[in-house]
Amino acid sequence: MIRKTLMDRAGEPATNIAQDRQNSSWLSTIRGRLYLAFGFAAALTIIGSTVAFYEFTIIGATTKEVVSRSLPATAVSLRLSEGASSLVSSGPRLMGAGTEKARAEILNDIRQQEQNLENGIAQLKTLGIANTGEIDISRRALSDRLQTLNQTVSNRITMSNERSYLASSVRAAHEALLIGLAPAIDDANFELMMNAKQEGAAAVEKRLELLRRLLETESESNLLAGILTEASLVNDASRLEPLRDLISSAQRKITKNLNAIADHDQQEKLTILFKQLSAIGAEDGIVAARSYELAQQHEAQVAFIAAQAEATKLKQAVDSLVTQQGDTAQRISGYASGQISSAKIILTALSIAA
Repeated sequence: MIRKTLMDRAGEPATNIAQDRQNSSWLSTIRGRLYLAFGFAAALTIIGSTVAFYEFTIIGATTKEVVSRSLPATAVSLRLSEGASSLVSSGPRLMGAGTEKARAEILNDIRQQEQNLENGIAQLKTLGIANTGEIDISRRALSDRLQTLNQTVSNRITMSNERSYLASSVRAAHEALLIGLAPAIDDANFELMMNAKQEGAAAVEKRLELLRRLLETESESNLLAGILTEASLVNDASRLEPLRDLISSAQRKITKNLNAIADHDQQEKLTILFKQLSAIGAEDGIVAARSYELAQQHEAQVAFIAAQAEATKLKQAVDSLVTQQGDTAQRISGYASGQISSAKIILTALSIAA
């Protein structure tokens, strides 16, 4: 076998044997090994640079996503949440407005807050946040509800001012009528006392009837003023109709007594004074004003409840967006952290290998 092997080797071409010897001698030299080591180090450097470039590109894109889109969207969402809370709190303020000036100030504040919300939604759309439709719909619905509430509150304030004016007029008209009745009663009483003995029974009876009618007119005018004042303060609309009947009854009695006064001048004077008080209790007077005011209060309450429902929907939509943006920012940050960690591991391994 050894002889055969030697014979086979002897038969190989001389060039191949020489090449094998040359290759073996090059790898065994220091220069060859240095070239191989430098080549391996260069290859590791190229691979490490490629990995680092790729990782830094990914990290840069992630950072850009966080800085240019996620964080601004989160900030805008937080401002939207604050604006929505402020707009929600405007409903009770508008409901409780007692003057036109206060209502106008609150309305201007509401419009500014609505504009801020609209601008915030537009910014989110610019940043590429697509799920803003629910917020926009809720904002529009709330705006419509607040406009309805504003109108009913305005009507209530207007009618409240008119009712307050009529209520203050009751006292003035009542006092004017009493001032007119006082001398008439005094004169009737004086005439009765002075002429009771000289005149006959029929004349005395006539003077007594006049005095009775004047005193009854005074009593009914006091009752009428009290009923009118009560009607201006009542909070239950169902009580207005009975009060209206009492007002009509008192007016009829006073009118009947005044028409029975024989002295035309005195009758005309007292009738004019009574008409000032009677006009306040007319069909379109203080009872109608209070009835309309209570109706507007009820409509305002209904509009307020509807506005609060829409406000709750808006707040929930905005809070949902804030939560979603927070989760997105956290997810992107976690992804960036993972990329950095993987880049560290790979580069450390390549460094050790180098």
